Order: sequence, then structure tokens, then C-alpha cells
Amino acid sequence: MYSLQNYGREQPQYDGQAYTASSTYHDGTLKMYAYHPTAPETDEGPPGYHMTQVDTWAMTGNRNGFVRGATAFRIATDLAMQYRHNFIQAANSRASQQVTTAPQGDLVAAQLDLGEEVSADEFVDCPDYSPLHTPDEPAPVVTDIDDYRQGSAPPELGDTTTSFASSFTSDFTADRS
Repeated sequence: MYSLQNYGREQPQYDGQAYTASSTYHDGTLKMYAYHPTAPETDEGPPGYHMTQVDTWAMTGNRNGFVRGATAFRIATDLAMQYRHNFIQAANSRASQQVTTAPQGDLVAAQLDLGEEVSADEFVDCPDYSPLHTPDEPAPVVTDIDDYRQGSAPPELGDTTTSFASSFTSDFTADRS
């Protein structure tokens, strides 16, 4: 989520919101946790990550406990899908707004002599290797692999066909006030 939020930006932004969460289920107890990144302590350091327990539900004690835990899990999962979809749309929008030109020069396909048989095990020297994406090249469009596999649009919040997962994202905040 953090990478999608900051895709195409020169400086990463830290909004203090936890869009990533996880849950554990052990011995009839469901626990949910939220995670959020914070700015690095040094200029070259990695961002910090903080985990906050959201709540705990006894899922096997009575119907009310199960319903509350399952509902919280489902709401968090649905919110995560909506936030993820929104972040993907925003990243795609930023990528399409980047005005760049295609690099001039050699294309890999143009360099191949298709008349020769080439083994997949053969070493190929690539002295002109460059990263897949530089600031001067058009950014690839971010896609949702689940949409690609299923050939469907992102689910809406009311869609009940989504399966449960053990790791998901949400908008839980660290502030418990």
C-alpha cells in the first residue's frame, strides 16, 4: 500500500494512517493488528513500521462474540480492497500524467539475429543494461493481479463473494481515542 501511495512521487509521504493490517486466529481468539510506516530516522535509513493491536474477539464463546469478530474482519477486508483500488487508480493517474519520451536506440528485438538458433542456456552479455524504469521513461500501468486472473472489475463494498484472508489492509489508525 505504501508503495502504491507514493508511486511516481519524488519524496515519500507519511500520513500516519494504517492501511495495512493483519489478523491472527488461535484457540478461538481473533486478534487484529494495524501497521503504519513512519519517516526514516536518518536520511539514508529505511522507514519505520509500527504495529498497533486493534482489538480481540472471542470467536467460540458465544454468537455475539463471533458476529462482532467476523464483522470487524469483513469490514476491514472490504475497506482494504477499496483503499487498494483507490491507490492503484491514483498511481495509474500519476503514471499517465508523466510526460516522457520513449528512449531512442537499440531495442533488444532489433539486436537479435532471428536466423540463428539460440539456446536458453546460452550466456548473453548485456553491457548496455539499464533499469526497467527510470524517471525519463514512461511508467508501467499498475494492475491488480486478481482482476487479471478473474477478468472482473474490483469488488464493491457490498460484494459478499470475496474470500477471507489472513492478511489484509485497512484504514485503522494508531490513535485509539
